[in-house]
Amino acid sequence: MIMEAKVILVTPAMAQKWLNEKNIQNRSLYQKTVESYAADMKQGLWALNNQGIGFDDERNLIDGQHRLQAVVYSGVTVPMLVIRGLQKNFFDGHLTQETVDQGKSRGAGDVLALTRGLENANLKSALIRAVIKLCTGSNRRVSVGILWEIIKIYEKELNAVVENRSHVKALVFAPAQGAFVFAAKCFMEKTIDFEKQYFSGENLQAGNPINTFRNYMLNRPPNNGGGAFRTVVQENALTCLMHHMTGEPFKRMQHGRQGYDFFSNKQKRVINQVCELFKY
Repeated sequence: MIMEAKVILVTPAMAQKWLNEKNIQNRSLYQKTVESYAADMKQGLWALNNQGIGFDDERNLIDGQHRLQAVVYSGVTVPMLVIRGLQKNFFDGHLTQETVDQGKSRGAGDVLALTRGLENANLKSALIRAVIKLCTGSNRRVSVGILWEIIKIYEKELNAVVENRSHVKALVFAPAQGAFVFAAKCFMEKTIDFEKQYFSGENLQAGNPINTFRNYMLNRPPNNGGGAFRTVVQENALTCLMHHMTGEPFKRMQHGRQGYDFFSNKQKRVINQVCELFKY
């Protein structure tokens, strides 16, 4: 079979047929990857590039099952490079499929620095991922395209938080600074005031919610970055920020979602805007 490369408009029906009939031997599907691709396709953020669909010389699918499943989920027809006739066995029993997806993938920060000239791209990507968790309530796989759209939504707040961020090791934690970005959408000046004092520690007295959160972070368990703990840090940050906004003392950390509710209720439109980007 001669190898052929061609750009094809892949329809949901076509994608489903290939998955049903040609997907003989592939890894398990990663649901979050499929959902991320599908959201991009639905939002018009999917572009034709050199990565597409690959069939070997026995007509079996050896690359592209996540892309095809995303087409099915999204219900959208997208152009893709389709290559047929790839040699199944290329050398002494070694399979061409063994060489697929073996390169170092670019991180979102790498891509945004390269394509958008975004300064502090890795840091900003991490903080926006924390904001996405607050907006959507889950840890989603986020494509570069959607990440960039959300960076634009929170651009002013993100830049302000990054500009005033210090390098006190125990205090630097993306979920906490992500909470600062989220709160700044409602109260920019007071949030930045909170952040500056949080890092400096100057003139903080017992009962000051900034001092309470600072002490909490300084005494948090080392190397505890699991998903549940990250959520607790975000919610505790927002509770302390809420007390800072209202001028109420807060002497002892008590975990709850009242801070999250306080800030989310003030930016429902923005949260809906973020959530819409993930629909497919």
